[in-house]
Amino acid sequence: MDSLEKMRAEIDIIDEALIGLLNDRFRITDEIGKYKKKMSMPLVHSKRENEILAKLESFEFRNELKELYQYIFIISKEQQRK
Repeated sequence: MDSLEKMRAEIDIIDEALIGLLNDRFRITDEIGKYKKKMSMPLVHSKRENEILAKLESFEFRNELKELYQYIFIISKEQQRK
């Protein structure tokens, strides 16, 4: 296996884990949305989002991770509005 194939195989393993983790995260955000509706709470919690984004500061690809998380937040809020 050449180095490109090896790197792609590593990405495949990581992607498999990410997909499962993201699915779990969206399942939980769905539950949070139902809870917030039941309790008449606002869907947006900017402080929580900022806390999560602050955790990314120490990572090499922090800008890319922040962009990804901002998109995850958008999807989560859309999901909770349903």
